[in-house]
Amino acid sequence: MGRIQARSVRTLRERLWQNGEILPTIFEEGMIILLVVLIMDGRAAHIQESPFVHTQPRDDGLYSLEALFMELDDVDPANVLIIPDGSNITQGEEITDEIRSLAMPLDVFQRATKEQAAADALGLVMRAPVAEGVITDEELIRVAPALTERMWRPGVDVVVGDVYTFMDCLWRCITAHSTQGNWQPDKVPALWRKVEVVHPDTPRVWQMHTDYTTGDRVRYPDTQSPLYLCLQGHMSQAGWEPPNAPALWTLAMTE
Repeated sequence: MGRIQARSVRTLRERLWQNGEILPTIFEEGMIILLVVLIMDGRAAHIQESPFVHTQPRDDGLYSLEALFMELDDVDPANVLIIPDGSNITQGEEITDEIRSLAMPLDVFQRATKEQAAADALGLVMRAPVAEGVITDEELIRVAPALTERMWRPGVDVVVGDVYTFMDCLWRCITAHSTQGNWQPDKVPALWRKVEVVHPDTPRVWQMHTDYTTGDRVRYPDTQSPLYLCLQGHMSQAGWEPPNAPALWTLAMTE
């Protein structure tokens, strides 16, 4: 295969018709043609033109990939590039950083399963009620199984009220942001709150970066220590430990 440039739908369609491969239902005017580049030993081993690409990630980090005349399993994202319309690449050409910079992430072409689509739809419906406090954490936990497929991942724009599953727990967004690989929900309390229900009669051990409300009871510094009562809602931080923040905490009168 020589040099291939992403071309118009009409050009590719005419070529397919000439070769006896009649696919009139696949191509539409204005549709972008993509180049699927398979890499071997650092070079472009195969280049396939396609008007569509569908990918599906797996738990082991590999992907399945579907394109025109192409169905692949066990795809390592380091060994395949999806190049947009207008790019040039030659079979056998060395894959440089410049070429890689043209590629689009495989997740862009992810096709949701029915379960993922249903979970995303539920998440969108609940967004406003969660943000407004109409849906409580206790109610969210009851529908947690329906949100299992709404997995947190980097590269997603989220807003206040969005709920995602991460490490088998639900997390609700409290600050709008674009998710990043090093901003997992359990590491950025300024962005996410874990969905959980703590019985009012079950004291917790005080922790930093926790959203406490009036009436919460905690022990500090461990489970055998004195019990404190929260006087006003706040986000805990270093220096605001119960003994050091009398405006926020007081010793509980009873256990």
